[in-house]
Amino acid sequence: SEAQNLASMGSWSLDLDRGLFSFSDAARRLLSIQCVDGDLTISNFLDRVHVLDRETVEQALRGAIELQYDLHIGFRLIEPNGNIRFLVADARGAIEPETGEHGLEGTVRDVTEYQSLLNALESSETHLRKVINACLIGIVQGRQDGRLYGANEAFLKLSGFSAEQLEQQRLSWADLTPEIYRERDQEALASLQLDHLASSYEKELICADGRVI
Repeated sequence: SEAQNLASMGSWSLDLDRGLFSFSDAARRLLSIQCVDGDLTISNFLDRVHVLDRETVEQALRGAIELQYDLHIGFRLIEPNGNIRFLVADARGAIEPETGEHGLEGTVRDVTEYQSLLNALESSETHLRKVINACLIGIVQGRQDGRLYGANEAFLKLSGFSAEQLEQQRLSWADLTPEIYRERDQEALASLQLDHLASSYEKELICADGRVI
């Protein structure tokens, strides 16, 4: 019980023959359960799941029950005070050795803080993407091996390549570089690896239609 509290994780089981849940103390706290175990059925548990997640949770439970899939589902739960909590539940089928009753045994974890951080990161990345795309200077992104995986609109217009060509990593920086400049590129890469910074330099760029600018 103490370990579950420290891990923000609780355990639960579902008696499939009777359709009733039972919960550890930690799971009760995470799920804001105040009634006795026998009073919480699948139906009234789903009533507390966020309406946008309810169908997904119901399908996951049905798959675990009818098709004997392992359960792994993230969902939002509405607390009695109206607050929303992000939870992740995992479970697998179990058979009671003595009675032969079928059920699910699982865990539930509180990931509210993690989800909040993730939402903030996604919002920050979206904002950064808007800033990059609004920039008049071409910006291209690539990996250490030279494979390109993204660019802003200014670079795409400048070079004539498509976003798809870059996103699918069909091109490398060498494909866009005349032979005479490749040694300078390697010097810049070596500087990046050593100091995480490369000094500015001029070079030519081979465009999608073969033009060199």
